[in-house]
Amino acid sequence: MIMTWYVVYDDATGFLVSVGEVLPAVIPSGLIARDVGMTRPGGQDWDSATRDYVTRIPEVITDPVADTLDTAGFEDMKTAWAGLTLRQQDEFRGVLENG
Repeated sequence: MIMTWYVVYDDATGFLVSVGEVLPAVIPSGLIARDVGMTRPGGQDWDSATRDYVTRIPEVITDPVADTLDTAGFEDMKTAWAGLTLRQQDEFRGVLENG
């Protein structure tokens, strides 16, 4: 059986109080209960300003060393990198990340 999902949020601030398949018998004053659909909101975050779910933007993690080594024309650097010990690679990354 597919259940409907509900949110309960503060009407004044939009702060999300609860998410679930069952609503309480009594909704306290100042809170709003709303049906958000037939499936659990996944891959989305609650936005207090719009009082709705918004698509979650994935965090982009960059690796400056990998980006550089994958650049065309850096084959010699890639070979040199492969010749470093793990400690040397970590030290080099530390310099890139921390200056």
